[in-house]
Amino acid sequence: MNIALILLAVCGAIAALGLGVAATVALATLIPQETLSLAQDHGRFAGLEAQAETGASTGPRGGKRVRSGRATPTGAAGSSPGWALA
Repeated sequence: MNIALILLAVCGAIAALGLGVAATVALATLIPQETLSLAQDHGRFAGLEAQAETGASTGPRGGKRVRSGRATPTGAAGSSPGWALA
């Protein structure tokens, strides 16, 4: 009985993977090129390439970007470390 359940779970996982592949291929082949071009010009990430080329310092909502530093350990060896932004 346990082997049958494992086999059923594996077959279900393979079927789900196949459905995902089929959906991806269908979306990639069935969406017209005009729609893809329109989405590229007006989608969520539209204009990000232009900002990267010009070195713009504002985020997508027009606010100032904040530099987030990397956390580095502080303190002497053997003691519990603190954390500070570098």
